[in-house]
This record gives sequence, structure tokens and C-alpha cells, in this order.
Amino acid sequence: MKFSGFVLSLLTLQVVQGNNSDLFNYGSVDITENGVTSFGQENWGDVSCSDFDSCPGFPNKYPVFPGYDMLKTKDTSHCRYCPEDESVNCGLHRQSPIDLKRDRGVAGSPNEKFCPDWHWMEYRPDTCTWDDMKTQLTIERHALQIHVPQLPNGDIDCFRWDKRRYPRIDYSKGFPDWWWMQRTDIHVPSNHIQEGTRYAAEVVLAHFYEIKHQKNQFGYISIFMQDYPDAESWSYLDKLICQWRKEEDKVREACGLPPVEPYGRCALLRNQQPTQEWLDEAAGLIFAPGSNNTSTEPPTVPDDEPTYNESGVVDSMVPSAAPSFPTGLREPNVGQAGSIFAPSAQPSVASEFNASEVSSTIPPPIDCLNLGDVIERMCFSEDPCCTSPRANTVFCDNIYDNIFPGDAMKSACYHCCSTPLTVGDAEPTASSGSDMPSDIPTTAPGSVLAPGAIPPPIDCGSDNTLIERMCSSTDPCCGTPRSDTMFCWNIYDNVFPGEQIKSACYHCCSEPKTIADARPINPAIPKTIECSAVDNPYRMCKENSCCSNPRSNSEFCKSVYAKHKGDIESICQYCCREPLTVGSARYLRSSGEDEAEFSGEGLVVQDSDDIQEGDEVVYISGNKYILRKDNFEMDEENDAKYFQQRIHAEFKERSLNIAVHEEDYNDIPWFAYEWMVKVGTEYYYRYEGTQLVPPCWEVVHWRVMKDPIRVHKRQIDELNRLLAWRLNPDTCQSDTAGVVSDDGNTVDLSREVMYYHDQHRKVFCECPAWPSQFPGDQEWCRNYRDDTNYDRFYTRPYSFDSGGKWHPNDV
Repeated sequence: MKFSGFVLSLLTLQVVQGNNSDLFNYGSVDITENGVTSFGQENWGDVSCSDFDSCPGFPNKYPVFPGYDMLKTKDTSHCRYCPEDESVNCGLHRQSPIDLKRDRGVAGSPNEKFCPDWHWMEYRPDTCTWDDMKTQLTIERHALQIHVPQLPNGDIDCFRWDKRRYPRIDYSKGFPDWWWMQRTDIHVPSNHIQEGTRYAAEVVLAHFYEIKHQKNQFGYISIFMQDYPDAESWSYLDKLICQWRKEEDKVREACGLPPVEPYGRCALLRNQQPTQEWLDEAAGLIFAPGSNNTSTEPPTVPDDEPTYNESGVVDSMVPSAAPSFPTGLREPNVGQAGSIFAPSAQPSVASEFNASEVSSTIPPPIDCLNLGDVIERMCFSEDPCCTSPRANTVFCDNIYDNIFPGDAMKSACYHCCSTPLTVGDAEPTASSGSDMPSDIPTTAPGSVLAPGAIPPPIDCGSDNTLIERMCSSTDPCCGTPRSDTMFCWNIYDNVFPGEQIKSACYHCCSEPKTIADARPINPAIPKTIECSAVDNPYRMCKENSCCSNPRSNSEFCKSVYAKHKGDIESICQYCCREPLTVGSARYLRSSGEDEAEFSGEGLVVQDSDDIQEGDEVVYISGNKYILRKDNFEMDEENDAKYFQQRIHAEFKERSLNIAVHEEDYNDIPWFAYEWMVKVGTEYYYRYEGTQLVPPCWEVVHWRVMKDPIRVHKRQIDELNRLLAWRLNPDTCQSDTAGVVSDDGNTVDLSREVMYYHDQHRKVFCECPAWPSQFPGDQEWCRNYRDDTNYDRFYTRPYSFDSGGKWHPNDV
């Protein structure tokens, strides 16, 4: 057995009344205290639960997902102790975790087995913001967790863009519908091992299948994490760590305990004083004026997070009249080694820079915003704005008046350009449009543009990702004809309405762009709905889709017809790239729907048991299936390949930049699948197993990513400390299910590896299965047939150069 003893002094069990108080621990012995039994690993099968909704021994519950009532009848544990290296006869079982071996993918191996998957796992964001998620991070006895907030009726408790949408992922063969994320767990160390190697941590993205039926099960995505000597601190993980520390400190404060020692990547807690260690670790952070966090030497730290908006879509549909400046400041250029000038300081910098390049004083620091190409054009184009005298182009006038007004422009030219530049004093000048053809007339704001006119300048806002996607994506909004995507209609109707979109396309894009006029009104078909209020016009407007004659009989289109009723002709006329007509209102019965009736209101089901508001019901081969409303709502970006390419490109771009973050990483967006972008590979082990904690329900459809995420050692240390130092909020005593180290700072929360059985149906999915979207995978797959020694399997990861080592501890 892997544990020889258990540290009793670090485990104070909850006192829970009745027979509902069973607990479990990761040690090898049972412990009974105050009438509560905590079962060791060998006896997890004895953990029982009389009140399923509240029992602490079954910690990972799915209180509102489809089919949950069927699982609630299983009030006893299904855990079996079947360790890999012991002769314990468990019969036919498929317990988790297991040792993942790649011989399943080795041609000619006796264990070779074909991977039946034929596409990568597509994932899409939710409607939650970081403000929604802050209170959902908890420190449990067995794991650090992030819960997706849920309403009592099963909807996600995040309402945005007039909808509620779970984070969701698409498995390949055998699962035609989405899996919805319920929570994220972090275990230290990893539960699963790979070729006998255990990793420092394991992230599990727990999902449930969206359709309610008798075989409703679980889908878990697992990703290893490992500290490597050359790994930078990953800012997204630090953002989560900072929030877990805040939750920890709430308990400590309620218990009358002081805060824990500072962690270099987070704000100080309860007016702590900075230590030298904290100052050293806080490198790269500059905080708002007045903060109690001040570092005297903050060197910059490279970062590698993507820059897409929260939830991968438009964060705000209405631009502010003037750009808002976040409290975090970009690191200013320094004139003297080891010093940072406060806004009032004006030291001479003649010794550092040529006097012709900068003024004799350093302007105060400024937030440079996230403007990308706009900053580059402002500083270093053929006709830059950072000049003396000031340039008088339309582009620069927009910068002077709207982006960096007044003296802010001096700070922007000095601190935002990669080489400090100066700008002349502001003088009221009319824009001559010197970077435009002189014979093209301009117009006043708000007027209708004459043909060939330069549209008036406009405030472009501060969301560079939105502008870049609007201008230069694979399906840009600035084009002719106008796009019919949901993203672009939000731009046309809400962000830059009316003639403003012409100004935005011309002045906000890195290269001036034009856009078609708005669709003229057809007298025979009045416009009865704004296109931005239509769910997925792109899908509706496809050939042979909802805007066709005869009308489509697809479930998606029938739900559209029922929802929009009298607006469907208007939608097809004004919301598609080209005007389309739709046939008369009628429904075509498809095969397998004899038990249902269709009417002008849509699908009618005689038996309404278990149907919640917003549910859709279909009959297939005589069986009733309940699909939630979200099944009929396409994403803002319906091109899965483009979505993946975009977030990966932004991730790569950010990794090349110097990033200075706001306090507690408030500038890092929330994205439930950030782990999937960071890991850098799509290839995985697939098998059927169980939950990792009691009641060990079957069947969990596991996908375990091949390569680990590389993180800094201090991040792994802090994950361990958070779990090892956990306090029971009711007793203020140490309460962890793990086995704590002698120094009390690390904890083992991993289940012993179970032996492998054929019913696990383990395969390894790699290059022959599908073409990956990730560059590392693509590089391997170009020549994988020539890699007869399977070097890529056994000595090198796909996503980074490990120097030929499977694990950093290998010699």
C-alpha cells in the first residue's frame, strides 16, 4: 500500500448528526471520531449516504442535471478497492484512476487498439463573467473546486446577452450532443499516472450529458500540470490562486486567525506589510496608486495568455463615450536604474536618452490599453501621431481627441511606444486628412455619407480584440455584403449603429475598410425585428436551412419558426447576406416522430412529465428525449475551426509580449476552457471508468490529455498549501481528506492506481484519428509514420521541448 500511516492531528472530522455523516480519506486506515467514521481507501465502498443532497461523503453532486434522479437512488458507494499491484479480485469492474500506457497506439503492439474518435474536442464558452465566478471557488477536503453556478431549475445562473449558456464541449463518435461543464477540480498530486509517472497536479473538467435519458452519464476531461525549472508563472492559474486565497482568508478571519504568508503573485491580505520575498516574487506587477502593494524593482515577466474576451464573445455591446482607464498601470520606462517615477516626479533623463528623442521630463505613467496595431501605427507608421508638431491626419485626430485626450497623449507616446517618443503641445487644428486622398470629401458626424466620402472620426473604444475580429477575421463585419453572423449583427445594431459602422471600419481598422450600405426596406416586407435579436441568423440563412422554400423540417428550423412566428419573413429579408424568401408556414413530419404532433406553435408533446420551461422534446425510435433550450442556440462564432484558430493565435501573440498585470490579475479574462488552450495538444487517452471519489459512479467517459501544462514551482507549492492548510469553517480546525507531509505544507490527495480491465476500453487517440489544430501536434503528425521508435510517445511531449525527458525528474 502506498500509505504507511495517517496524520491524525491534521484531520478533525465534521460532527454531523445521524447516519449521514460518513467521510472518506486518502490514508490506509479508517478513523472514527465523535461518532463520525472517515473510511480509508481500502474501505471507500463502505461510505454510505442517507440524505443524498447533503451528505459530505459524496462530495461531487450534480443536483439538477438531466437524469440525476436515477443516480440519487444509488445511496451506497460503488467504489471497489482494486489496486494495480495487489492480487485483489474485484471481478468485472472499471475503477479509476489507471496507469495510462501508450502501447494502445503503437502499431504491431499486442495491446494496439484503434481510436474510434474522428474529430477533436470542440469547446465553447459560457455566459459567466469573472464576477459571476468569484464566489464559486471553494477549498474542499478532497480538491480545489470551481463550480458552475446553477439555478434550481437546472439553468446556469449567468444571464448575459439575453441568454444562459453552460460551458460545453463536444465529444466525438457516439455523443451527437453537447456535454455541459458542472465544475473544475484540482487534485495534488495527479490521480492518473502515465507510463508509471505521476504528475504534480491534475485538473479535471467535469461534465454531464445534456440529454435526459436512461444512460445519462459523465464526461471528464483531465489535464496534468507539472512544474518545470524553466517554466514561467502562468497568470491564469495565479488569478485562480489569488481568489482561493481570498476565500481561505474569509475563514481564517472568522476564526480569529491571521492571514497566511504573502504569495508573490497576489495582493496582500488584510493590510499585510510586504516582505522581501513577496517583493521578489511580485516581479511584473504594478498596482494602482494608493494600493498597499508597492514594489521598488518590478522587472517584467513574459506571459502567454490569450486575449479573447470573457466567454469568447463581445463583452459589451455599447461603447463608452470616452475610453475608461483601468486602475492597473503599465510598467513605465525608467530613467535611472531601479527607480519608478511617481506622477509628480520629473527627473532629467538626458543621460539615458538622446535629447532630441525625449523631453527633459518624464510624463506620468498611463494605462496603454490593449490597442495592439493602433499603438504601433500611432508610434511608428509612415505618418505617426507621436511627433512635434502633431500630425493632422484623421487617424491621429481621433487618437488626440478620443483615445488619449489632452496631456494623456504625452504619456502615451512616452510609455506606450517601445521606444519613448514625444508629441507636440495640443493646438486646435482642423484635420486635413493628409493620409487620405485630398479629393475625397468628408462629412459631419451623423450625416448620411455621400458616395466616396470619408466617414467622420469615431471613438473606437478600448476593446482591441473586438475591433480586430470586426476588421480582420475570416468572416469580418467590415465587408460587402454585410456579414450575417450574430457577432456582426451585434456590432451593426448595438456597438456601431447606423452610419457609425462606416466610420468604425474606416478609422478603427489597422487598414481603412469599407462596408456595404444597410439593407433598404422592401415595401412588401416590413422590418419587424432587429437582426441582433435573432439567434444565429447565419445558420438560418444557410442554403436549404430555415430561409428556404419549402420550409425546412429540421428540429432547429422548426424551433425557429415557432419562436419567431410572424418575424420569419423579415429575418430572411434583412438579416441574411442576400435577401431570401421563406415558404408558407407548415411542418413536415419526419420519420420516428409518430408519438408527437406538430402545430403552428411547434412541437406538442402529450406527456409533459419532467419537462421544464425552456426544454425541447423530440421522439427518436419511440423514445422521448428532453433537450434543453441551449441545444437550439448556435454560438456567436459558429465556425468551430475559426474559433479554435482565433483563440490559439491570440494565445501565441500574447506569449511574445511583455505583460504587466493588474492587482490579482483582474486583466486576465475568465474562460472555463483556458486549460484546453494552455495544454497545447488535442491528443488524449480515452477510457471508461468511474468518479475519483465516493460513490465512484460509473460510467465516466474519460479523456486524459497526453502532455502536461507547464507551471512554476511556486504555483504547485501554493496549490498544495491551500489544501494542506484547509480549515473546517464550522470548527476552525484542520480538515483535509489528504495525507499531509511532515512539514505540513504538502498533501497527497490521490487515489491509488486501480488495475486495468478490458472493460475500461482504453485507447490512445493521436495523429491517425484526426488532424489537430495545434502547431505542436501538427509538427509531430507530419512525419509520425517515420517515427518507428515512437520517440514522440516515450521521450518528448508534443507541445514543448523537454530535452528528451518524459518528466523533469528523469535523469
